Amino acid sequence: MSANGSAEVESLARIGAVLIARISQAIEAAETTPPQRRALTKAEAADSLGVSVDFFEAHVQPELRLVRKGRKVLIPVGELDRWLSDNAATTLPTQRGAP
Repeated sequence: MSANGSAEVESLARIGAVLIARISQAIEAAETTPPQRRALTKAEAADSLGVSVDFFEAHVQPELRLVRKGRKVLIPVGELDRWLSDNAATTLPTQRGAP
């Protein structure tokens, strides 16, 4: 094999080793990363909004669609996102003509 050919083989071997290492890291990360939560308990939902459970029950929960199975009550994350979007407001009035 020529010197140029062996250099190409070495280069391909290095690229292959890098790819194998990256694939191994990705597989390891996927195995250790917990699945993303799709629904939260009442306490977790209140915590995610930065409010107490009492405040959550009085002011937020009545506006949400809940998942009830037996005694378990879950709040879908999408419902929290919708509630935040519907209840968000600007704090300063916008000036006309301002960009």
